[in-house]
Amino acid sequence: MLEGCGRFLLSAAHSAPKTEKLLAQMMRLKAAKHLDPHKRTLIDNAYYACKPPPGGKGSASARRKAARLAATPPQVRHHATRLQR
Repeated sequence: MLEGCGRFLLSAAHSAPKTEKLLAQMMRLKAAKHLDPHKRTLIDNAYYACKPPPGGKGSASARRKAARLAATPPQVRHHATRLQR
């Protein structure tokens, strides 16, 4: 449920406090119980679907930047990446 509508539930004023509490409880239980890796991954996916990490490798801005660089000619791409270092 959280993977599908968790972000909406966090953004809606009437459900945000309860959703925050649910996410915190879910992460506490994950830390307290011994779960197999598959279940830990499911919990992490649900959590990060609701609260994506800021500016991570898979962020929308990073994907847009990569798409812009992929559309440029190789010579320009070489100089652009060289200037960023």
